[in-house]
Amino acid sequence: MNGKKITAALILILAVAALIYGSLLGAAPLSYDDDQNIFANSYFINGHLAALWVQPYYGMFVPATSTVWAALLSLGSGAAWPFRLLNLSLHLANAVLVFILLRGFLRRIGIESGFALVIGVAVFALHPLQVGAVAWLSGARDLLAAFWALSALAVFFRFRNKRGSLVSIALFALAILSKPNVVTLPVAAAFLLWLVREPITTRVRATLGAWLALSLAAVTWTYLTQDEVMVATHSGFLSRFIVMSDTFGFHLMKIALPLGLAVDYGRTPATVLASTPMWVTTTIVVADPEPGRVEEK
Repeated sequence: MNGKKITAALILILAVAALIYGSLLGAAPLSYDDDQNIFANSYFINGHLAALWVQPYYGMFVPATSTVWAALLSLGSGAAWPFRLLNLSLHLANAVLVFILLRGFLRRIGIESGFALVIGVAVFALHPLQVGAVAWLSGARDLLAAFWALSALAVFFRFRNKRGSLVSIALFALAILSKPNVVTLPVAAAFLLWLVREPITTRVRATLGAWLALSLAAVTWTYLTQDEVMVATHSGFLSRFIVMSDTFGFHLMKIALPLGLAVDYGRTPATVLASTPMWVTTTIVVADPEPGRVEEK
């Protein structure tokens, strides 16, 4: 595929995604957490937004996202459409960032395949797993964190000067403040550097070190500020690792086979810890040529 065909394919992918999720612009908020997080948020209602920059809300420290939500709540006078427009815009922007990053990585490893590039972007933009983030107003936390994290990666791999390093660090900080689930970005960046065989300069080490410091600060702050109920539910490093691994296993399986994606609030951390973790099940299924022999506890 030449450059024009690749561009046309990207535009088509974005158009299809916009058509799919644009149909939700007039939809009401979901009953799952949107009121609690946004429309009935006492900090927004009482004008105490600054408090969200120093303390978590329902176990989540996402002040950057909260600031955006507060602005949209005021702009739309309590309507849902500004939030839906935000989610749609972020998803499309993230697809473009994935296109830019994937194109750069493919070129670095010597793969000049427009087909692979288009398929990769299409999977990201149109995979059913994205519905949870884009259709759920509260999913803006994930979309906004992904936007800043992908932007940080793009700057990190494009600009290797002092200004680029500082900008990437600032973007990663915004990502963490949008939702701290991006704390693994330093590890992902290091893996990508190894994959494309790029030299690890002093500036690269310094940037990754700053990212890692931000990640450790976010992990520590989240752990220390979570309420007693949440900590008691899955306290301890091993328990948290098992819950995290279960989440990873779920998404790995659903990316490969996107079936049974309905919300399951019964799969709580306590349930996961009391049963076979999904990451164990995933490992066995992948390794076992006869997955029917897998037995759950």
